Amino acid sequence: MRKPLISLSLLVFSLQACSGKPAGFQGDTASVSGTAESDDATGRDFGNRDSGSDDATAAMPVQTDDGEIIETDSIEMDNSVIYEGTDATVAVPSDSATPPGTGAPASTPSAPTTPPAAPLPLTLVITVPSTSLRAGSAPMQATAKLSGQTTPANVTWSVRSSGTASAGSISETGLYTAPANGGGYDIIISAALNDDPSITASVTIKLIANEQIFVGCQQGSEFFPITADVYQLPVNTTKLPDFSALGTRLTKVCMDQYNVAPRDWSTGFPGVTNLFEWFALHTTTNVVVPMDGTYSFKLNSDDGAKLYIDGKLVIDNDGQHAPTAKEATVTLTAGQHALSIDYFQGPRYQIALELYWKTPGASSYVYVPKASFK
Repeated sequence: MRKPLISLSLLVFSLQACSGKPAGFQGDTASVSGTAESDDATGRDFGNRDSGSDDATAAMPVQTDDGEIIETDSIEMDNSVIYEGTDATVAVPSDSATPPGTGAPASTPSAPTTPPAAPLPLTLVITVPSTSLRAGSAPMQATAKLSGQTTPANVTWSVRSSGTASAGSISETGLYTAPANGGGYDIIISAALNDDPSITASVTIKLIANEQIFVGCQQGSEFFPITADVYQLPVNTTKLPDFSALGTRLTKVCMDQYNVAPRDWSTGFPGVTNLFEWFALHTTTNVVVPMDGTYSFKLNSDDGAKLYIDGKLVIDNDGQHAPTAKEATVTLTAGQHALSIDYFQGPRYQIALELYWKTPGASSYVYVPKASFK
C-alpha cells in the first residue's frame, strides 16, 4: 500500500490540535505524542488512545494523494533528516539536506573533471625479415606501418649506404635489392609518410660480404636461418665435446648455408675475433624436403663433424683430421625436418664445413640450397 504523503501545513495543524509533548522521531519513523481534546471535521475521535499513559500517542489525521483523510498513529518517513524549529519538528528528505527557509538544497560536489588525454603522435615503423643481408642475395621486402595499424602505410621509400659504396636499390613497394658485390658496411632503408612527409622512419641493414661466413645474431632469420652456439675448447681436443657439459657459450652466430669450402681462416667470430682455433659449434636449423624418397647426404669437414636429422645420427665424421667427406642415405617424407650439425676446429688455420645432398632421381651432389633451410 502506498504510504501517505504529509504536507507541512497539515503537520502543523495536527500539532496545534494536540497538547503535551512535541512530536518525537525514532529512527526513520516519526511519531507525534500528546493528548487530543477535539475531533476534526469528519467527526472522528482523535482523543487519547491510552488514558492510562501520561505520554499517550495521538492519532494523526493525514491526507493522501487522492485527498482522502485517514487516521494514523505514526508517520513513517524513510531517508529523512530532522530539523528542530520553535513551533514544530519538521522532517525533510535527506537528499536535499537543507533546512526550510535556508535557500536551495545544497548540491552534491561534482567529481573533478579529468582533461582528455592528448592524442599520441603518429609513429612510423619499418620491419624487415633480417638486419643482415649478403651481397648478391635475393631481394628483401621491407614494410612500413603506422603504430597500432595492421595495414601497410602509404610511404615513399629511399635507400643509401653508410659510405660511398653502392647501396643497391628499393622499389616503390619496399622491395630491396642488395648490390651484387661488396659488403662490410651499412645500408639505411628509409620511408616517409605521403600524407605527412615529416613523419619518417629508417632501419639499418648490415651488408655481408660473400667471403664472410658468420654473422652476429640473437636468432635465425629468413636470410640466415642456421644458428650456431660457439664454445671454446681446451687445447689439444681431439674429438667433439659433450655440449651439455661445456657450460656457457661464448657467443651466438648465424649462417645462411653449410658451404664453407676448405680455406685458411683467422678472422674469428663477430664480437670474438681472436677465436679461430680450439672451438666448437652446435648448429641447428630446419630443412625442407621437397618430396618423399631416399636422400643421400655428404658431409665434408675439417676437423670433426656429425650430422643429425630429426634427432638421429646420420653421418659421423668426428676426429681431428684434414678435410674429409663421409656419406649416408636416409629415407625422408616431404616437409620440414629438424637438422643439426656439431663441428669442432682443432689447431689453426684450416677449416671446412660443407653439406651436400642428392635428391631422389638426381645423379650428383649439390650443396643443400639456402632456400631449403628454415
